[in-house]
Amino acid sequence: MAANILFCAKADLENLVVGDFGCGTGMLGIGSTFIGSAQVIGIDIDKNALDTAWLNSKKLEVLDIDFMLSDMTTLSLSSGT
Repeated sequence: MAANILFCAKADLENLVVGDFGCGTGMLGIGSTFIGSAQVIGIDIDKNALDTAWLNSKKLEVLDIDFMLSDMTTLSLSSGT
């Protein structure tokens, strides 16, 4: 399922910053790096899910994803500008 989503969205995600909100195991975020996203941020409220996502990214040698423990109602992101 994640592979189908990424295949359909490939042209829309290349060279962009991707926010994987409710990242769970991190598969969509990890896949986004494989199709050329410039940066990926995985966000989840569940620490255990983030631990799993981090382990999955490590196993797949995708070490440039930023994972954040956060509730969407209090999340604050800035563009750095």
